[in-house]
Amino acid sequence: MTQIWVAMCYYLLLAYLKYQTKYAHSMLELTRLIKETLFDRKNLIDFLTLKTEKLVNSRESPVQGVLF
Repeated sequence: MTQIWVAMCYYLLLAYLKYQTKYAHSMLELTRLIKETLFDRKNLIDFLTLKTEKLVNSRESPVQGVLF
């Protein structure tokens, strides 16, 4: 029962986030985007309102510096 409640809460939060940001893509794409940017220190609302060109550029920039 706990897994069902957690899944329902997650889906409702995603639907609310998609509605608030007017995200044009599917819920699956939104889930993938959240998984990719889960450990980035960026505001998710700002990240979802970016245009596609800026989104591609932000993914290419390295988060961590090069060691060698």
